[in-house]
Amino acid sequence: MPCARANPAGEWRTRSEPASVWPLSVRGARRLGRILFLVACIVGGVVADVRAQPVEPREAAVPVVVVRLAAEVSPTERDAIAAHLADLPIALRMADSDEPVPAGDVEIALLRIEDGWRIVRRGADERTVIDEASPTTTSEVLGVTVRAAVKDGLTRPEPAPPEPPPMTETRPRLDGRHGVRLQAMYVGSSYAPQKPWLHGFQPSVGWYAPWGLGVRVGYSVFAPIEVASPLGSIRVHRHPIELMLGWDRTEHRVGWAVELGTILDPQRRTAHASDAMVLADRMRRSIDGALAVRARVGVRGRWWEVFVGGGGELWLRPAQIVAADARTPTPVLQPARWRGQVGAGVALRW
Repeated sequence: MPCARANPAGEWRTRSEPASVWPLSVRGARRLGRILFLVACIVGGVVADVRAQPVEPREAAVPVVVVRLAAEVSPTERDAIAAHLADLPIALRMADSDEPVPAGDVEIALLRIEDGWRIVRRGADERTVIDEASPTTTSEVLGVTVRAAVKDGLTRPEPAPPEPPPMTETRPRLDGRHGVRLQAMYVGSSYAPQKPWLHGFQPSVGWYAPWGLGVRVGYSVFAPIEVASPLGSIRVHRHPIELMLGWDRTEHRVGWAVELGTILDPQRRTAHASDAMVLADRMRRSIDGALAVRARVGVRGRWWEVFVGGGGELWLRPAQIVAADARTPTPVLQPARWRGQVGAGVALRW
């Protein structure tokens, strides 16, 4: 703490004295050493006493032998069997023939047969003892034989339980064969009042996942469409390409599928005039689009399928063709907006 102290010259000066740390005295050090020595002696004595205590060996487990006796066994025979087993290091328990036995015990069954006794040990071969005329002899024979069976059961290990079957990866059963699907089919489609029905051929390829979802791309081949008018003729070449997303399943070799998708139909039209006074466009190109739904059902094998199907189409803006003169236009080809389609074909899957 700050304090004032006078120097010999009589002047006053102010300073701060630091706190002093007093070292341990010699007497205190001796006392501390005696205490630590006493604690060390007590701890060492306790540890030595614990180590010096003898460890009693564990008693070996005594096997439990259950002798299941038939109802025909007499008290004399019971006593003879117990006497022959008295000197064996076992825990003997007499039980009735129908009493259940724990799985970990040695089981000896004494069963009555028509002409004698049968002794059966669980997990071992059967032994048969012929009944004697004298009850005493029968009791002795039964006692000796049961003793032999018990000793055999103690020395022979029980058969090991069968090993469980190896764990195999179980996959859920799939209702259809997934992978690539290649199909070819006849297609018939409605088109326009001037051409009510078109015949064609459609190859397609698709891929399906194990759970049934798949995608398919197809191309339809149709013959050129020709229509005539008083002013000339028109020829239309169609190339419809469809992209479908569907769900495919199999039930007892009967396969079915439902698909939704779109159709793009590139077209090429050429006109031919019937008179030199008529002007005809040589060639025009356009693309029509539609939304489509498809369904099919068929019979399937391991790699193949025979099927029939059908569906509907909604065309967004079908191109119409007219022949126009000075008086009024004449419709030549009017494709419908709603069209139907049927088909039949074969498919390969792998």
